[in-house]
Amino acid sequence: MIRTAGVTAAPARPRMRKPSDDTPGPSRSPVLAAGLVLAAMLLLIVVGSMLRMQELEQDLVELRSTAAVPAQPTQATTTDAPPAVLDDLLRRADLIPHAPTLGGRMQFVIEESHVLNEHWVLAVYEDGHIRGQMLLEYAIDKDGTVAWRMLAAYLD
Repeated sequence: MIRTAGVTAAPARPRMRKPSDDTPGPSRSPVLAAGLVLAAMLLLIVVGSMLRMQELEQDLVELRSTAAVPAQPTQATTTDAPPAVLDDLLRRADLIPHAPTLGGRMQFVIEESHVLNEHWVLAVYEDGHIRGQMLLEYAIDKDGTVAWRMLAAYLD
């Protein structure tokens, strides 16, 4: 005890701090730990997503570089055929074995017809209402005329 001029005072005690909201206590530890675990998991997901996005971008670049080189066709296409064959086929609606319906006019659809090789054509025809396909054999004479023979035909 301290005495001063007749007044007796008790020794000063150290002050105890009151627990505040920013001080982790026993009840806040599990919540804080769960929050840290959740933050770590989200960080892993974000980093993994970024890495996957980089891989996909690299794949896209590779695909674009290989797509720039066209594949060589193994069969003849309509554009590879002699013009006389295609022109003659357009004028030869009489080769189509099916009659038109509802006032239509049968004609070949050259954009969808294919020259398979130097002997055969797979031809598509329609009248606007019905559609069919036929396999034709052709031969080009020395004078440039095209001779046709129907091998098979059916309506789609």
